[in-house]
Amino acid sequence: MLTIVSIIVFIYAILLIVSIIASLKKNHRLSRNHRYSVVIAARNEENSIHECLQSIMAQTFQPDAIVVADDHSIDSTANIVREIAAKNNLVKYISLADNKAGKRMAICAALKQVESEIVIATDADCIVGKHWAETMIGALNEKNRLITGPVVLHRRMGLFNQIQFAELLFLVAGGALVAKFIKAIQVSGANMCFYRHDYQLFVESGHGSKYGSGDDVFFMEFSQFRYGKQSVQFCNNAQAVISTAPTSSVKIWFAQRLRWASKSKGYKSFLPFGIGAFLLIANISFWIAFACLFCENIELWIAWLSLSAKILSEILLLSVFTSKWKQKFNWAGVILLPIFYFFFMVGVAVFSLFSKRKTWKSRTIE
Repeated sequence: MLTIVSIIVFIYAILLIVSIIASLKKNHRLSRNHRYSVVIAARNEENSIHECLQSIMAQTFQPDAIVVADDHSIDSTANIVREIAAKNNLVKYISLADNKAGKRMAICAALKQVESEIVIATDADCIVGKHWAETMIGALNEKNRLITGPVVLHRRMGLFNQIQFAELLFLVAGGALVAKFIKAIQVSGANMCFYRHDYQLFVESGHGSKYGSGDDVFFMEFSQFRYGKQSVQFCNNAQAVISTAPTSSVKIWFAQRLRWASKSKGYKSFLPFGIGAFLLIANISFWIAFACLFCENIELWIAWLSLSAKILSEILLLSVFTSKWKQKFNWAGVILLPIFYFFFMVGVAVFSLFSKRKTWKSRTIE
């Protein structure tokens, strides 16, 4: 048993280390000055929308327009955006019709207000760097039709926030590696650049429309089906990084991951499930190897070696991408993540299978 689980863990660690080393090639800064617009779907973001808009308005290359589509907010989001729009002609506020709701419909409504063909989408709770737009646009072309970029957490004071930072970094960095060597399996709607016409075609296709969330991944699948698997690319450049705030409690964090997992039922590609199954097996093997440390008549050095290989390979992943994306390294989150993340991941997977309704931002999602 120990030999089998050790082999699985070693394979996981070796694949991870080789992928990390192969990704160390320095990224050149990309820059293109094409007309573009920014669209933001917002719902109940009164605490963050002002800072988000300020960061977008500070771009070195200014957009034609910044359109905020209000998805029936019940807080002061609308008033804040209107006040900013009154002082800056770049910002435009629109609200969804009563019979429309959700991020897909919000982005659709925003796209009707822009003239540029190139569009960048972000979320109302995100902050972007001043070179963000030109860097994302620089990666977009007729072959690379959809570009996504890194999303990290800011305001990382406290152990819980550091664990959240490490977990999100692990997900995004892992997705970046898969996108580089196989194909993109995840896209963040908080940080994506695309052609307006492509998104309109995606909406017309109806792909994933019955799900209350996950439009970013369904758009990715649509693009890969229409233009080829390499048409979706990850912009692995520090200038493309955006940041968002951590959740305020474990309950909200779990609910967010549960919402992300629920949309997987609509995925057409087997690859995300295959990678997820391999990660699950590797983590189960890790804990079996750990349990073997307390058994008699086993080769303890094999167990210790396999445990060390997995932990060190994951620390390497997090440290490399922390440096690559110019983030502050937090040892506490990095060390604690491998210990509890398996149980967190299994909990999310199990609940996603049996939970029919999720609540997010005061709205029930099927």
